[in-house]
Amino acid sequence: MEIEKAWGKERVLVNEPEYCAKVLVLRKGGGSSWHRHPRKKETFLCLRGLVRLKVEALAEVEASAEIMVPDAPGITIHPGEWHQFHGLEDSEILEVSTHDDPQDCERRTRSYGPGGD
Repeated sequence: MEIEKAWGKERVLVNEPEYCAKVLVLRKGGGSSWHRHPRKKETFLCLRGLVRLKVEALAEVEASAEIMVPDAPGITIHPGEWHQFHGLEDSEILEVSTHDDPQDCERRTRSYGPGGD
């Protein structure tokens, strides 16, 4: 199943009660909202391209940013951690997580497309 997003699209590979796997197809200049999941734990691996992932840990005031590149170790986001990703070029991210429930998401900002919209 594919889900269109402002920043690109999600290809849902599997979403079982115990686990979920998706490929996030991110367009250069597009990005996700600042969001968090109260229950979901996610690990992101960059398959192609270059992505900036910002994470605000529960105990921190400011966000730290990591640049994701292919073949680099995955980055795990724990439940409750605010995060946002931005495509520095056309990219694909593998997301492996616990079950994806659309109700398990809180957003601070909106997602945006390549033009910043």
